[in-house]
Amino acid sequence: TPALLRMMQTPEEVLAHASEYLQIYFAGLSGLLLYNMGAGILRAVGDTRRPLYFLIFSAVTNTVLDLLFVAVFHMGVAGVAIATILAQFASAALVLLVLTRSKGDYRIEWRAVRLDKNMLGSICALGLPSAVQFLLTLVAVGALTKFMSLYDTAAVAALGIVKKLDMLPLYFSIGVANGLLPLLAYNYSAENHERRHRIFLCGCAVAVGFSVVCVAGYEVFAPALVRIFIGDAQTIAYATKLLRIMVLAMPMMSVCYPMITQFQAMGRMRESLICSILRKGSLDIPLLFVLNALFPLYGCAAVQPIVDCICMIVAIYFYKKLPTA
Repeated sequence: TPALLRMMQTPEEVLAHASEYLQIYFAGLSGLLLYNMGAGILRAVGDTRRPLYFLIFSAVTNTVLDLLFVAVFHMGVAGVAIATILAQFASAALVLLVLTRSKGDYRIEWRAVRLDKNMLGSICALGLPSAVQFLLTLVAVGALTKFMSLYDTAAVAALGIVKKLDMLPLYFSIGVANGLLPLLAYNYSAENHERRHRIFLCGCAVAVGFSVVCVAGYEVFAPALVRIFIGDAQTIAYATKLLRIMVLAMPMMSVCYPMITQFQAMGRMRESLICSILRKGSLDIPLLFVLNALFPLYGCAAVQPIVDCICMIVAIYFYKKLPTA
């Protein structure tokens, strides 16, 4: 863990705390895994409310335990990490309890749980694009941070603020894509391609519409939004320019995520994997070198809009080959 943190240019003064937090957090990742798997099953059968309730419960539990472990027991960073994994295990336990007590076909019969190699292969094949995308996202963010650290601490701080603001449209698009997944899969299985096509277009319209609103708001109110996080004039100047460039990727990103989800719902691993790799890792890191050399600092911000544009064009090309009636 310390070696990875140093590679990400983590300041020495926080290195020990960051390493301690990650070591404890990684030890409890199984709770997050169990929750995501169970929540995915519930969403697949149309139960979208209980996963949300359990997630809210986990967030509230995390907050309460943070206060308890840090303010009362004075456990510091270790307390924060332990609170996080306990909250994740609590949400996992709730999901598993619902699945165990369910009367539906998706009920967990613990005595009948066996490893099915064929099913495991299918799951891994369909989940590979998502896994690759998340992994390459971490690599790409690390590379972007590395380039920003070539300038000054204000530039790194500005990137952190922009990434926080970027989460709103990003997670909205991911949420729309996750909501589309079971509906697209149902209609594909039923060979109702016309309805599947309409559902997909509706989801894209919602995601793109929200992202356009975000683009307009961020372009107009960028300085004011940045000041919410920091008061340093140099950081505000950096973040304002970076945000106004990076925000241009949002409408294209809001098409890419539902597109990749559509390919996964139809079992088209090749198309999904190609689009995932195009979005992160294969194009953006080489472009960082090129654009940073041509347009120092701000060229780095232009990478994501370019990459998402290319990914969207390729995804639309694949999509036009799918049946729509």
